[in-house]
Order: sequence, then C-alpha cells, then structure tokens
Amino acid sequence: DVECTPVVPVLPVVTPAVCEDGKVTPPSIELSTTPGVTYTRSGEEVPGGTVVVTATLEEGTEWGDLPEGWTETSPTTASYEVTLGDYPCEPVVPEVPTITPGVCDHTNHVDPGVELPTTPGVTYTKSGEEVPGGTVVITATLEPGYEWGDLPEGWTLVDATTATFTAALPASPDCDPAEEQPTTVTELPSTGSGLENSELGIMLASITALMAAAVALRMNAFKRS
Repeated sequence: DVECTPVVPVLPVVTPAVCEDGKVTPPSIELSTTPGVTYTRSGEEVPGGTVVVTATLEEGTEWGDLPEGWTETSPTTASYEVTLGDYPCEPVVPEVPTITPGVCDHTNHVDPGVELPTTPGVTYTKSGEEVPGGTVVITATLEPGYEWGDLPEGWTLVDATTATFTAALPASPDCDPAEEQPTTVTELPSTGSGLENSELGIMLASITALMAAAVALRMNAFKRS
C-alpha cells in the first residue's frame, strides 16, 4: 500500500478594509503556502463580501485533523469561508457656519463674526478677517473613519479629506458720529440789573429822583443864606 502524508490546511491572512484619509482601502485575502496543499479562492474581496478559500490535496497526501473553521467537502478538498467586514467609512457632510452681522448704533460698535459648527467626524478651522466687508474661509477636515457624503451648496471639495466654504461678511451700517444735540441757551440781560421794567425798579427810580430833588433844594437854600 502507498502511504499518504497527513497535512492540514492553514488559514488565509485576512486584511480588513480600512478608512483612511477619507477613502477606503479595500480588504484583501492572502492565501497560505502549505506543502502538499493547493489553495484557490472565489468570491468578491469587497467590504461586506464573502470569499470561499478551497484547499486541495496534492498527490501523496491526506487530510489530518482539520483546524477549526475548515469543512471537508470531499476526500481531497476542504473549504474555509471568510466574511469580510462592513464598509469602514461613515459618510458625513460639513455644516454651514453661522454668520453674525456687525452692529453699529452710535453707542456700541461690534464687528461681524463667524461661528463654526460642530459636526461629529469633522474638524473646522477658519482664516481671514472678521470685519465689515471681510472674507473668511472655513476649512472642514475629516477625522479618521469618515468620508465625505454629498457636500451641501457652498462647500467646495479640496481633496479626499478637506472642503472649504467662503463667507463674505456684510458691511456694517454707516457708523456716523452721533448727531449733535441741540444746546439750550438761557439768554441773560445784556446790561443792567434786569429791574428797569419791574415795579420795584420803578419805585427805586422814583425814590432816587426825590432824594436828588431834596438835595438840590437844600443846596439852593444854603447858597441864599
């Protein structure tokens, strides 16, 4: 009798799909090398796909104890089924930033501003001048494990991991100096005490005239004597 050499199949090396830099690196299956065994595979090497690896005995060999996961399909063949992982990238889209216009009310001048949104899987940065009439560029960068979905209007794809949004800030209302408040002026008499036309003023004038007359009479009387 011909003596057969026992052999056992070896598991393939499975590399799962990876989401990196906003894109998917597909999964792969590397067949092993075993003396006395020939390996083949069938199926789709894609995320979520199924691949069947078939081990076939070469002449002069027989199956030993098959490792876990292998199924003997005939005296000369065994199979191993590989289920590849799901699609690794999660789609995400950037959000439009919030633009706050400037304020000018003659007492409080506030420049316009851009408030960055918060989105899981996305990091936002901004550059430019947040001033009336200025331009600010918002950059959205993907975090690991994410890819871009359909970008909303206004966003421009730069590369697999970044997108930009250009915000044109509105001009603020004219900040004219506050209008001069009318000044209330109290007119004062230009001359005199202000008593000329009052009753007290008339009385004082009369008394003064009488006293002057009395003095004049006394002076005349002194001269005659």
